[in-house]
Amino acid sequence: MPDRDRLTAVAASVLGLAVFSFVWSTALYAMLGFRLEAVRPWSVYQYMSYYGRVGGATNTVATAFLAACVVGGLAAGALWLARPKRYYGDARWAFASEIKKARLLDNDGILLGRHGSRYLRNSEDGHVLVAAPTRSGKGVGIVIPNLLSWPGSVVVLDIKHENHTITSGFRAQHQRVFKWSPADDDGRSHRFNPLSTVRNDSSHRISDIQRLATILLPQPTHADPMWQNEARDLFLGLALTVLDDPNQPATIGQIYRLLKSEHDIADVIQSVLDNHELVLDASARMSLASFLNKAIKERSGVRSNLTAALNLWANPVIDAATAISDFDLTTLRRTPTSIYVAVKQNQLTTLAPLLSLFFQQCVDVLGRDLPGPDEPHKVLLLIDEFASLGRLPVIETAMAFLAGYGVRLVNIIQGLSQLEQYYGSARDSILQNSNIQIYFAANDDVTARYISSRLGTKTIRTASRSEPGGFGWATNTSGYAGRALMLPEEVRQLKATTQLLFKEGTRPLRTTKIRYFRDRVFKQRLLPAAPIPKLDLATRDTRPPWSDINPNKNTDSPGDYNRAERGVDSPYEDAPIKEIEAMGLEIVALMESESDADAQLARDHLNAVLQENLER
Repeated sequence: MPDRDRLTAVAASVLGLAVFSFVWSTALYAMLGFRLEAVRPWSVYQYMSYYGRVGGATNTVATAFLAACVVGGLAAGALWLARPKRYYGDARWAFASEIKKARLLDNDGILLGRHGSRYLRNSEDGHVLVAAPTRSGKGVGIVIPNLLSWPGSVVVLDIKHENHTITSGFRAQHQRVFKWSPADDDGRSHRFNPLSTVRNDSSHRISDIQRLATILLPQPTHADPMWQNEARDLFLGLALTVLDDPNQPATIGQIYRLLKSEHDIADVIQSVLDNHELVLDASARMSLASFLNKAIKERSGVRSNLTAALNLWANPVIDAATAISDFDLTTLRRTPTSIYVAVKQNQLTTLAPLLSLFFQQCVDVLGRDLPGPDEPHKVLLLIDEFASLGRLPVIETAMAFLAGYGVRLVNIIQGLSQLEQYYGSARDSILQNSNIQIYFAANDDVTARYISSRLGTKTIRTASRSEPGGFGWATNTSGYAGRALMLPEEVRQLKATTQLLFKEGTRPLRTTKIRYFRDRVFKQRLLPAAPIPKLDLATRDTRPPWSDINPNKNTDSPGDYNRAERGVDSPYEDAPIKEIEAMGLEIVALMESESDADAQLARDHLNAVLQENLER
């Protein structure tokens, strides 16, 4: 119980005892015929000390006690009947006993704030949503205190790199610490290869890559999904290829280099399929063959879509930071590990696809299997600027069951309007799956109205006085009205040290923010930051994919590669291929127009070119 509540309880008890003693003494004096103006709260105790052994005195005192109880009961009943009515609601703040019952004063778990001199902490399974505008203290009050206290594994989005600077030294004393900074200006970062999460067994590797492709190429909201679906299929084939080819680095950077190769992509893929020394997965062959069998224009569109999704890998620092994995996401519940995903504020928009990929992969990996007996450690995911990463479908879906897998999420946003912008109606699903919600002073109407509505309405007594007209009498009237526990404008005007906390099944709390730099316990844990290795950009594997490709193959007609080697005679073998290709593309374009005459003209021109070649 906080000190203020304890003092209030003691004061109320002393006052209640004094009032009861006064009533008891009054009843005794009335029965004895003494002067009532001489009554004091301690009179009954004085009488008992003087006459306690006199016959009949004890009975008189007992009778006076019963009379005092009757009077007290009647007074309590009158107060009960006169209590404020609840016609419009009974919203109020939680009492200390309710806070404890709600398990918000646990000895471990996620730190949520302060209540009096006690930390608010919850160790139950469940997720936390924090809505805090920029520079309102979410880092010093939520993120850093938890990084300085959470005993299990943690994965944190470290914007501005300050979380690693402040907390990694302490965490390094008890567990492994990594900082993945894929676009670090100085090239200092540990490494994480997204393809390292793909399992080797045939029953899982295809689905693992398909989930990875879905994250990289999310379903478009309004555009035709065909291009994304075909690009995912091409990614599947290329990913399986780099995973199965021992002579190539199994990285997304290598897939990007393949797509940006100086050779035609169709030549590259045909070379892969013709390589009999390469034991290629059957699914890879199907995906790659399917790509080759598309028309030139369709192949170009599919390739462009996939290349655009992987454009971040043109950055050599990102390529090096994703070349291999220094840490394993599958061991987070087995071995306490801290992973700081570090970016700068001005990199957030650019790197959002890569950060989204990492956190969704993390959730996907941790949600594969329930924790085993050798996985006792819980994992905390602290995602600052959660909404700025864009929509994260994997996390959105996993929130409903992830807590059962030993994973707790703390999603930090600036306001509900930001969440609504990216998730639309799915915003409510995220709110429902966040059984603890913390709000700082709101700076948008959506958040302020939501908080005011959720706090509820209380019933208040009203009084009014009407002024008389002429020689009439003034009248006083009273009644009841409803009032929000906090109006939206009051939510906006919360003190900088105050926060509001909601937990399912209990009354709301008006609590105090933590300030780690003013807390003796946390200040003792501030140690020099853990070291970070420097990426070796010079020695990273950037071999061009399949450099032995024969560039003289004709790859303009699907299924018609290297005709001479296959014993297929073609009358057009020596034709001016570039001119024919250009005319073919022109025909495709003209046939999509409304002019049949233009299309026929192009066909006649192409036939003339072919006939001239035959006569030559």
